[in-house]
Amino acid sequence: MTPMSDRIDRLKKILESEPDDAFCLYGLAMEYATAGDSEEALRLFDRAIAADRPYAFLWFFDELVGVNERVKNARINTYGVYQNLHQWSVE
Repeated sequence: MTPMSDRIDRLKKILESEPDDAFCLYGLAMEYATAGDSEEALRLFDRAIAADRPYAFLWFFDELVGVNERVKNARINTYGVYQNLHQWSVE
């Protein structure tokens, strides 16, 4: 077993009992990022942010956001309107 896989196993074990531990989620995300698994790393970073949000809001009254239905892959959420702009396409 490599030191990296050992760290990943230990962090996963901690998450079994504390699934919303933002520090542990961040550590596991960094391990996956170092290993080159950016998809899993981003998923874990998202979980870490959701578990320990620096802020939350219910609405933003100065801005109404809409995206034409021809625009595909648009995700509008608390990260902002354009957080995945590189994945948008127009049909």
